Amino acid sequence: MVLFQSPPRSGISSAETRFVEKNQLGLQIVPASCPSNPHSARECSPIYSQPYYQGYYQASYPPGGYSQASYTGGYSQASYIRGYTQSYYQNYYQTSYGTCSAQNFCSGNNLYHRDGNCVDTLIEACQYGCSGSVCNGIPQPAITLQVTPQLVSAGSRVRITWTSINVTTCSLTENNPNINDTWTTLNDSKQSSAITEQTVYTLSCVGLDGSRPSISKIVNVIPIWQEK
Repeated sequence: MVLFQSPPRSGISSAETRFVEKNQLGLQIVPASCPSNPHSARECSPIYSQPYYQGYYQASYPPGGYSQASYTGGYSQASYIRGYTQSYYQNYYQTSYGTCSAQNFCSGNNLYHRDGNCVDTLIEACQYGCSGSVCNGIPQPAITLQVTPQLVSAGSRVRITWTSINVTTCSLTENNPNINDTWTTLNDSKQSSAITEQTVYTLSCVGLDGSRPSISKIVNVIPIWQEK
């Protein structure tokens, strides 16, 4: 036979071994035909008595948690002495007789609902992330435009740099009829054509939320003075 140390419990009797065990602290009798490792669940695992489980759960879950009725209502006395393991009962009662508060919560970019029985159900995979207990809304766009220098001598060129986030499209244009500086990338840095007169560069985008932000920068040309 194989001996197991079990928690304090009532003595047991075994019809198979014709043995009555009276030791309250002691040894658990398991038929020698059971393999030592792994044990066959429900047949060869150490057998804990009903008083042990009632004591275990009453100690672990005070009033307002699990009641004695929960144990005997979920599983009968026969179930306890058939040989389910302690971890099985713990997992079973935590899922079947949970005391969770119903709530929504985020895990990564997913939004879940947890019901009173501690069962989690996926509500939505949040496209723009999840915070607290709700999916994030569509983020607002943000754009920047930098033109350097903004004061030049006639025929000079400038550096145009722009960035954008949370947008679907962008276009960079100018109002100077003598040049054709136009680009449609979301983020970039370009050198302008030669500028001979005041030029306004404008970045226009379409946001994920449907808004249309835009920003403009002016390039001025230093005038040429002539004496008369």
